[in-house]
Amino acid sequence: MEESTIRKIKSEKTYRIPIETLFKICEARKISLSDFFKLINE
Repeated sequence: MEESTIRKIKSEKTYRIPIETLFKICEARKISLSDFFKLINE
């Protein structure tokens, strides 16, 4: 993942994260996308 992408995620409240980026984050954390969405909906 590019440093510029991480900066955008952290600084821009309206930044729309592409699903590919979410997938990479989940893959690095060893969780599925469905588990990710369950976590943010809690």
